[in-house]
Amino acid sequence: QWGEEQLSELPMRSLHVIGSKDIRVPPPLGQRLAERFKNAVILEHDKGHVVPQQTESCMAIVSFIQKGNDPRI
Repeated sequence: QWGEEQLSELPMRSLHVIGSKDIRVPPPLGQRLAERFKNAVILEHDKGHVVPQQTESCMAIVSFIQKGNDPRI
């Protein structure tokens, strides 16, 4: 089981989608969580607690998935 102090040791990339208008998970909390991961990728958008639908955001998510779990990328 992984605790907070061990998140930075996870050998995998993580994608953190942070909405500037998110009231469920406020942006500072999302940023703080992302900072705990060694290979975090942050995708920020101007909506709330949703998966962004803009082409650029969707392409970033697809790119993250296509790269797989290679921590060097």
